[in-house]
Amino acid sequence: MVDSSRTIMTDAGFALETRVRADETKMQFTRAAISTDDHFSDTDDALAKLTELSNIQQDGKVTAVQVINTTTVYVQVDVNQAESKADYQMRSAALYAKDDDGTEVLYGVTVLQDPVFVHKDADGSYLGFGINTTVGRASNVVVVVDPANMVTQQVFEGTMKNYYTKAEVDVKFVTDDDFASKLPKNIATTDAANTFAKSQTLAGGATDGKGNAYATTKDVATGLNNGLSTKVTDNHDGTEQLNGVQVQPFNKLSDTIGGRNLLPISNYSSGYVQVSNGSIVPADGTAKEVVSDFVPVDITQSYYCQIIEQVNNNQVWFGIGFYDNNKQFISRYGLGSATVTGTITSVIRMLPTGFPNISIPNVYTASFPANTTYVRVSFRTYGNPIQASLEKSSVLSDWTPAPEDKVNVSDMRKPASDVAGIEEVNAKQDKIGYTPADDSKVVHSTVTILNSTDMDTVLTAGFYQSISGTNGIPSGDNWTIYQVIPLSSVNGVQVAYETNNAILGMRSWNGGSGKISFTSWVQFADDSKVVHNSEIDPSVMVKTTLTAADDVLNLADGTYRVWQVVPKNLPAIGDGSGSDWGYVTVKSISAGTRWVEYTNIFRRRRINVYSGSPATWSGWYMPNENSVVKDNGDSTVTVDGRKFVPADTDHTIPVSEAGVAGPANFAAGTLKVDDLEVLGAKVFSDTEDYKTFAAAHPSAITIVTHDTSTS
Repeated sequence: MVDSSRTIMTDAGFALETRVRADETKMQFTRAAISTDDHFSDTDDALAKLTELSNIQQDGKVTAVQVINTTTVYVQVDVNQAESKADYQMRSAALYAKDDDGTEVLYGVTVLQDPVFVHKDADGSYLGFGINTTVGRASNVVVVVDPANMVTQQVFEGTMKNYYTKAEVDVKFVTDDDFASKLPKNIATTDAANTFAKSQTLAGGATDGKGNAYATTKDVATGLNNGLSTKVTDNHDGTEQLNGVQVQPFNKLSDTIGGRNLLPISNYSSGYVQVSNGSIVPADGTAKEVVSDFVPVDITQSYYCQIIEQVNNNQVWFGIGFYDNNKQFISRYGLGSATVTGTITSVIRMLPTGFPNISIPNVYTASFPANTTYVRVSFRTYGNPIQASLEKSSVLSDWTPAPEDKVNVSDMRKPASDVAGIEEVNAKQDKIGYTPADDSKVVHSTVTILNSTDMDTVLTAGFYQSISGTNGIPSGDNWTIYQVIPLSSVNGVQVAYETNNAILGMRSWNGGSGKISFTSWVQFADDSKVVHNSEIDPSVMVKTTLTAADDVLNLADGTYRVWQVVPKNLPAIGDGSGSDWGYVTVKSISAGTRWVEYTNIFRRRRINVYSGSPATWSGWYMPNENSVVKDNGDSTVTVDGRKFVPADTDHTIPVSEAGVAGPANFAAGTLKVDDLEVLGAKVFSDTEDYKTFAAAHPSAITIVTHDTSTS
């Protein structure tokens, strides 16, 4: 796991820090610059060579510098959101410092893996963050207080003119004794009992020592009348009558104070919110992130989110996605901490847009982006139980489970008649026909950790994690869980669950002749690699036998049987009896490209193709018909695209009757047998001469005679 942010000292900062170490100068942190550039994937060496950042959105003020120890200082930076030109995502920050001579350099660069959303806020809200950085000597860091927070001498003196000095007070005022001597003798005092000869009117009313007013007779009469008119009456139906209005009283057993938890455990699934587009990324095998479903929110109200994580030398991280009314992603607010150990509670306050941001220690603050209607909360669990809450509230309260995750008190209040006593349970147990299970022999879900253990020796029922063991499933690792299920002392099975690769396997054992033997591990099939019916080419599946009402040009992909009955648009290549037997194959790659092929028992085949724009059927044709002899059905045949009239056996002259035609007949072109007339001829001198001619004229019809006078 990697940290979500890091701070790198630049080469210029290192040079200044070297001078500080040598007591050659002092250093003062001057300002910070906020950028939208993403440098998180840059190497430390590349970051160290930077002298400035581009795409600066605004500057941040160094508002505090706290010395942590002799080599570390904490720099507090505040960003005035009112000075932002527009909303932006902070991905990096530059920290500047200067020496005694006033030369300012880029001292360090802080880069973020998850950007921080900065909202332009005209109400003067501030975004604050701190940077821990290393210096040569903390004593040489100059701490400067912002002059804007100081009062000038002139203003101070002008203000103090309105106040007396102690000497002036002593002159203008007398002592208590002097003052008492000048008072009349019959004046009433507060520290003694006084007798008034006449009735006194107290314009402000009379009160006791605690400021409580004394009631007059009129007050008592009025209060009594009001009390009688505003009494509470029990309606004996779970409601009360108050001032003539029927109300439902507060129920301590079922009602709660404050907002309810909007994140029940059933609301979660595996994964986390992606920072750039809000999609859900699969969970990491170690971090085991979870993400809530869409939770509706009212961005005119304040919300508190609490995430409690159990970590052991791991990083705490959370990410909250904001979505509009159509559940389209707007942005994500996310933060992570350094590697820690223990129970860590992250508190995030989500405020209405434009609401003043008042900093609260140990509480992260985010403003709802405009148009937010839903949020999704994601965080790391590392396999530990989920414990998080989202409440609509302006006051932080303790974490409480969602109502769906707890047992209501009302569900536990049962009348005594519905509760069975021990005697009744024992009596019914005798009638059920079996003995309840002995808990010591029941397989529980607790996982026992085995170190360097031979799995051939693990025959006791239970769940086990084998670390660096032997004879486990070959593809297993230290995160594989084994379940042992013994049938008897000499028979049973071991089942392996691989938590990282989702692979399942098993083997069994049996005993004979005092020896336990195990079968080989069998790994179960990965469903993602199994061929399902939906993945098989439908054209190879025989579906049905066609009827006369079926149209072969209007069938779904598949293979169909033709059995005697001829369906519509089937090519007429049967035996002429009006029946046919064969199969039709239909394939397609789209609605506009299809193939229909028919083959019958007479070894005849035809194809019809539906294609083009607009798509049309090609008509039935014979496969590779241009490379075979095709009967045209009109006493002609087609060979290689050309039409010929085949020989008529009724007009063929047998050799015995035709005589022998010699070379002279061919040369003169006088040979004519029935309808065949020689229009040209060539006399070949030898076989090689014929072969040369045939190669040059592959389409010629050659009639070769033999000259008997030469052989």
